[in-house]
Amino acid sequence: MADIASKEKIYDLAQRTEQFAKDIILFARKIPKDVVTLPLISQLVRAGTSIALTTARRTKRNRPEIFSIN
Repeated sequence: MADIASKEKIYDLAQRTEQFAKDIILFARKIPKDVVTLPLISQLVRAGTSIALTTARRTKRNRPEIFSIN
């Protein structure tokens, strides 16, 4: 049992939520933009990135660099 636990990857919640926010932004950039999708894209990005900021605050981590995506 100890061998199984040692082989599992340990994931930091702050890192996971930051990566999720980056993935949301990259996905949103691929969505075709028109009158219907623009407000939906905006809402998706706001909702998808807010969890990273909230998690960073709760873990007393610096603000995630989710907006430094090229």
